[in-house]
Amino acid sequence: MLTVTKRIWLSFMLVLVVGCSLTMIIALSGQKVSEVTHDLVNNQIPRLALVQQMSSAVIEHERLLYEYYATTERNHLWPKILESEHLFLSALQSLKLNSEASISLLAEFNQLQNLRKKIDNNLGNRDIDWNLARDHLVQLTEMGKNAKLHLNVISQTIKSESLQVSNESQSRIQGMINMVAIFSFDAGGVV
Repeated sequence: MLTVTKRIWLSFMLVLVVGCSLTMIIALSGQKVSEVTHDLVNNQIPRLALVQQMSSAVIEHERLLYEYYATTERNHLWPKILESEHLFLSALQSLKLNSEASISLLAEFNQLQNLRKKIDNNLGNRDIDWNLARDHLVQLTEMGKNAKLHLNVISQTIKSESLQVSNESQSRIQGMINMVAIFSFDAGGVV
């Protein structure tokens, strides 16, 4: 039979072992939550910013080509047009995605560059074919819509991945809270 002193020591040791185990579990879970937070802050949010940058570049590129159509002032607008293409392409390369949407987006970008060359060839001539120029603008608008759809898919994919990781993190935190609560009640019952 155990004496009161031995029971107190056993209870103390049990609480100590469970407390140390709980501390270890919380530390490991906390480290995982920290990694998830780091991923969100250093990867997912910057990826969303790149998608936004690409979307802005598409809108600006389209606007500049429409302005080129309206004014035919190549010298003033051409560097800005090329800069918007460069911003788009560098952001796309920084994303490093292998999804179908990003592959389609790259193909759309290549078609857009070819269309830009056609627009420039037509508007750069003395005898501008305005019917052809309007057809080019219709194609430009359609390509812009397609690019925005692809960007939306990429953005939604990134948001979905982020939400999933966030939910896992919240689940881990809730698990830690539950363990602490159970330990607190059990430790109170043991002592």
